[in-house]
Amino acid sequence: MAASTGQSTKRYVSAINLLDKREIAKGVFDIWNESDFLDVMEQLGQTVPTIVPEYNLYTKDPLFVLGVIDGAPTGSASATITVTLSSGTSGFATINTLVKFPNGKVGRVDSITSTAPDVLVIKAIDGGVLTAADTNKLAFFSNAQGEASSSPTARRFSQTQYSNLIQIFKDQAIITDVQWASQIETVGSDGKPYWTSQAIADSYLSFRSQIALAMIMGRKGVTKFSDASPSIVDAASSPIQTTMGLDEYTTTYGISDTLTTPGTPILADIESLVSQIKAVRGATNYWGWSGSAPKMKYDILMKNLGSSNVQWSMRYNSNGKDMDFTVDSFNFGGIKFNLKVLDIFDHPQTVNYTGGTDIMKSMYFVPADKIMTMAGNKVDRLRIRTMKSGGLNDKGNGIYSEVHTGKLAENPTDDASVLKVHFESKQGLEACGVQHFVKQVVLA
Repeated sequence: MAASTGQSTKRYVSAINLLDKREIAKGVFDIWNESDFLDVMEQLGQTVPTIVPEYNLYTKDPLFVLGVIDGAPTGSASATITVTLSSGTSGFATINTLVKFPNGKVGRVDSITSTAPDVLVIKAIDGGVLTAADTNKLAFFSNAQGEASSSPTARRFSQTQYSNLIQIFKDQAIITDVQWASQIETVGSDGKPYWTSQAIADSYLSFRSQIALAMIMGRKGVTKFSDASPSIVDAASSPIQTTMGLDEYTTTYGISDTLTTPGTPILADIESLVSQIKAVRGATNYWGWSGSAPKMKYDILMKNLGSSNVQWSMRYNSNGKDMDFTVDSFNFGGIKFNLKVLDIFDHPQTVNYTGGTDIMKSMYFVPADKIMTMAGNKVDRLRIRTMKSGGLNDKGNGIYSEVHTGKLAENPTDDASVLKVHFESKQGLEACGVQHFVKQVVLA
């Protein structure tokens, strides 16, 4: 019998054939394990409270800009060369900036004859020959000033804003008075001879699973709670906002990678992966999260290598906690990769099904270190933002709210002979330094 909407009545419970048998196992087996991503985040302490429904973070844009030559330079293969930069790389170079050329020589920006785009006159610092061509890249790496000189032209350094939204999650379980009082051959929780505890537990597991799936698959909605004319509303015309999940974070702002031959990773693919991470000054320690199918492809590659740099079934330490997550690890190019199968990526009804998205075909490489702020603090790379939920009669923990209503509640709220258990949580995902995150499509 699959999950369905409705309340747990006597007819519903009696229809579960297993409960009519006399010899049964005294436990319900959770074979789906649908909320393991949420479990990992909470066990590692990667939840952060917020008091606003929209939260922002800022990252510094690069401090240096590569100059890209647009058009054939004048005076190439001489001690003085004039280059025009592309509009996207203009505006950084100043007079007396030192420039590294593709032929290894170094020049100094002697003058800037026009801007937007920049036209630079560059002279070799050693009297040698400066050689460049259209589309070549110039590295502006330092500056050199004269004695008693004034300061160079000032530069402005920008920041990029990233924002995400808190999403409100709700669910409930309802148990009638007849079923509340009827004892059964229980497969419920804690050995109690009532369906009550198990019905609530199942609803709570479903509730957590919906949150976990939103943290992976969710997309940031166009509507905010503060919108005067929201486009997404509920039946009462109240705005509904949704959070951006790991997949959208990574595909929008991070590195998108594919194998040379989908389904068959080779060392050249890992070399390319490392090069892309290094190009954005990424981390040196990564989680590799995926379902079993992408992980198996890496297993085949790594186990055929027989490398001493591959470690199997290791324990992982984060935030001072030693967690036995049974992860596999390998080192390549100065980066450590810890591969872990999360069952949520194999969920057959929501992620891993025929005709589904490439989430089930991919491995998500998430930095396992902390990132440094300008103030010198370190924060987790992936966090769940939480808003306080609940009220005076709340039985939750501030993150997960549980409220009981109905005639069978501890404090009856109406005359309906049922117990209603309401779940609520306000959460959203936050990725810090998401330019370092990678989504690698492993399967075809």
